[in-house]
Amino acid sequence: MFFYVFTYIIYVLICCGFSIVTKNVNFSKYQILIFLLLLLIINSTIVSFRPIFETADTSIYYDAWEHVSLSKLKTKSKIFMLFGNRELYSMEIGFLYVMACLKKLITFRVFLWLISFVTSCLTCYSMTLIAAYGLKIYKNKTEFSYFLRHKLIYIWTVYLVFVGVLYTSVAIRSGLSIALCCCGISIILTERNILKSIFFLILGTLIHTSGILFIIIWILLRFGKKSIGQFTIYFFCFIFSVIYFLKISKFTVKSLVVLFDEIRNLFGISGFSSYLNNVKFQFQLREGYVIFFIGVFLALNYKNLYNMSKLALVTIFGLALATFGAPIHAISRVTDLFMIFVIPIICSELKGNNWKNSISYISLPLLLYPQIILCFARIV
Repeated sequence: MFFYVFTYIIYVLICCGFSIVTKNVNFSKYQILIFLLLLLIINSTIVSFRPIFETADTSIYYDAWEHVSLSKLKTKSKIFMLFGNRELYSMEIGFLYVMACLKKLITFRVFLWLISFVTSCLTCYSMTLIAAYGLKIYKNKTEFSYFLRHKLIYIWTVYLVFVGVLYTSVAIRSGLSIALCCCGISIILTERNILKSIFFLILGTLIHTSGILFIIIWILLRFGKKSIGQFTIYFFCFIFSVIYFLKISKFTVKSLVVLFDEIRNLFGISGFSSYLNNVKFQFQLREGYVIFFIGVFLALNYKNLYNMSKLALVTIFGLALATFGAPIHAISRVTDLFMIFVIPIICSELKGNNWKNSISYISLPLLLYPQIILCFARIV
């Protein structure tokens, strides 16, 4: 297991170094796509060698893989049972259908490789489009091509350092769901294709129940009309860190848990019970570290543009959830849905090398620490 973790960390650091070294290199669009493809293949290959029985998540997936079948899923095939139903193996029926179909064709390790690769590709695609939306360059072929050639590897690196290790190798169900839902969001922002967007959002929710929270993200992006000033960004980033370490959320979270539990019961959703039943008023340094550094990266890279302010609003909403929902077990799995929108903001520098951009590149590996602790601390 130690060799696996060591290999993954080295790979992530190589991606960081490659992003820094090549940020001013004028690659062609096809060259950069080939480089990205190689990096994604390497990442998925590392994931496929993950020890199966030494981690709880992977062993649970393996157990489901060994026992799931299409005949078992037929009794759960009614439409209303597809969403939020985790009666079998504590997994959504949609993801189990994917397993049941693929196990006829491939082995479990190839399955891990495939899920990781698809998640990585979809995430890079959606984050690139969302970043282009933030900069309002998605309709300008020249500027979008320039952005693609200079920022595509950086987008992958920021994702990998922030949450990519977790969502392509450990929480693969959540990772695939987030990637699909982000595609849905990116499509409605850039293509205005509502039906195509809804398809991806529904598909993501079938894979993991948390996908339903992207409705909130869509509302924030759709109705977030007011541009957010630079000072407001600085204020929120500072105040959330202070509030977290003052442990104010222990006075507010109880009432919120009761309210959310009632909503969950009202709609008959069996998901999210692990979050609500494990409320512990223990404040870990790891979560505070994430809140602080995401705030720093947001403040360094934010530009007072109308579209980017919408992305910042989603990120701030995630920071607020992380700050006030700290006692809820694994709250980061929910807040990541919102804070992942900081990635296109971090990668939004279109041209030039100002000091803020340079600091972001150099300090990027600092985001890796809490993710490595979350994924591997208990098993090495």
